[in-house]
Amino acid sequence: MILQKCIIVWELRVVGWEVSYNAEFKPDVEDAYTVIIQKATKMSPTDEPVVSNSFKVVELGKLLLTIDNPTLKKKRLLYRFKIKPYSD
Repeated sequence: MILQKCIIVWELRVVGWEVSYNAEFKPDVEDAYTVIIQKATKMSPTDEPVVSNSFKVVELGKLLLTIDNPTLKKKRLLYRFKIKPYSD
Protein backbone atom coordinates (compact mmCIF):
# COMPACT_ATOMS: atom_id res chain seq x y z
CA MET A 1 0.00 0.00 0.00
CA ILE A 2 1.41 3.38 -1.02
CA LEU A 3 0.27 6.27 1.15
CA GLN A 4 2.04 9.28 -0.38
CA LYS A 5 3.42 10.65 -3.65
CA CYS A 6 6.83 9.13 -4.30
CA ILE A 7 9.08 7.39 -6.78
CA ILE A 8 9.55 3.66 -6.21
CA VAL A 9 12.67 2.02 -7.63
CA TRP A 10 13.07 -1.77 -7.58
CA GLU A 11 15.51 -4.45 -8.67
CA LEU A 12 14.90 -8.16 -9.27
CA ARG A 13 17.41 -10.96 -9.59
CA VAL A 14 16.37 -14.56 -10.22
CA VAL A 15 18.77 -17.43 -9.58
CA GLY A 16 17.65 -20.27 -11.83
CA TRP A 17 16.08 -18.00 -14.47
CA GLU A 18 13.27 -18.78 -16.89
CA VAL A 19 10.54 -16.92 -15.06
CA SER A 20 8.20 -14.16 -16.21
CA TYR A 21 7.47 -10.98 -14.32
CA ASN A 22 5.17 -8.03 -14.64
CA ALA A 23 4.47 -4.84 -12.69
CA GLU A 24 1.25 -2.88 -12.30
CA PHE A 25 -0.16 -0.09 -10.18
CA LYS A 26 -3.72 -0.30 -8.86
CA PRO A 27 -5.09 3.06 -7.62
CA ASP A 28 -7.29 3.06 -4.52
CA VAL A 29 -9.88 5.23 -6.26
CA GLU A 30 -13.01 3.27 -7.15
CA ASP A 31 -13.46 2.68 -10.90
CA ALA A 32 -9.85 3.74 -11.60
CA TYR A 33 -7.87 1.93 -14.27
CA THR A 34 -4.91 -0.31 -13.45
CA VAL A 35 -1.64 1.09 -14.85
CA ILE A 36 0.54 -1.52 -16.55
CA ILE A 37 4.13 -0.55 -15.73
CA GLN A 38 5.76 -3.65 -17.24
CA LYS A 39 3.96 -6.18 -19.43
CA ALA A 40 4.70 -9.83 -18.70
CA THR A 41 8.31 -10.38 -19.73
CA LYS A 42 10.25 -13.62 -19.74
CA MET A 43 13.64 -13.50 -18.03
CA SER A 44 16.17 -15.91 -19.53
CA PRO A 45 19.84 -16.69 -18.81
CA THR A 46 20.97 -14.46 -21.70
CA ASP A 47 19.29 -11.37 -20.16
CA GLU A 48 20.93 -8.97 -17.75
CA PRO A 49 21.40 -10.56 -14.31
CA VAL A 50 19.45 -7.75 -12.61
CA VAL A 51 16.22 -6.18 -13.83
CA SER A 52 15.42 -2.72 -12.51
CA ASN A 53 12.61 -0.25 -13.04
CA SER A 54 10.89 2.68 -11.37
CA PHE A 55 7.45 4.24 -11.18
CA LYS A 56 6.29 7.71 -10.16
CA VAL A 57 3.31 7.40 -7.80
CA VAL A 58 0.97 10.40 -7.92
CA GLU A 59 -2.03 8.85 -6.14
CA LEU A 60 -2.64 6.32 -3.41
CA GLY A 61 -2.74 2.67 -4.41
CA LYS A 62 -0.82 -0.60 -4.63
CA LEU A 63 2.21 -1.56 -6.67
CA LEU A 64 2.16 -5.26 -7.62
CA LEU A 65 5.23 -7.11 -8.87
CA THR A 66 4.25 -10.60 -10.04
CA ILE A 67 6.76 -13.39 -10.69
CA ASP A 68 5.51 -16.46 -12.58
CA ASN A 69 7.53 -19.67 -12.40
CA PRO A 70 5.96 -21.98 -15.03
CA THR A 71 8.41 -24.83 -14.35
CA LEU A 72 8.55 -27.15 -11.37
CA LYS A 73 12.16 -26.19 -10.65
CA LYS A 74 12.75 -24.12 -7.53
CA LYS A 75 14.28 -20.72 -8.08
CA ARG A 76 15.59 -18.08 -5.75
CA LEU A 77 14.29 -14.54 -6.15
CA LEU A 78 16.16 -11.61 -4.69
CA TYR A 79 14.61 -8.16 -4.73
CA ARG A 80 14.96 -4.77 -3.17
CA PHE A 81 13.17 -1.50 -3.45
CA LYS A 82 13.70 2.10 -2.48
CA ILE A 83 11.15 4.85 -1.99
CA LYS A 84 12.26 8.35 -2.97
CA PRO A 85 10.32 11.51 -2.10
CA TYR A 86 8.43 13.21 -4.92
CA SER A 87 6.84 16.62 -4.96
CA ASP A 88 4.96 18.45 -7.71
